[in-house]
Amino acid sequence: MGYMVTLGLISGNLICSLIIAFANKADPNMFVDNGASNLKMYYKPWTRCGAYFVGVFFGLMFWDYKNHKDDAWNIGKSYFTKCKES
Repeated sequence: MGYMVTLGLISGNLICSLIIAFANKADPNMFVDNGASNLKMYYKPWTRCGAYFVGVFFGLMFWDYKNHKDDAWNIGKSYFTKCKES
């Protein structure tokens, strides 16, 4: 359940950021821009919260890995075991 909610929040943030970028005709190069898209895109918390949700997702995976090592469908176990092997 927590994985689905977190992935939904990340997807919602991506969609929100894309809608705001297209509505304001934001240039992907911040050095060419006159600063208008920085005020509407970068400084707003709802366009930057995706990075925090990614951190929550990995924190949830790590918590799941530490507390439920015996589960067969443990996403954290499969991810962190592969990271440890490489």
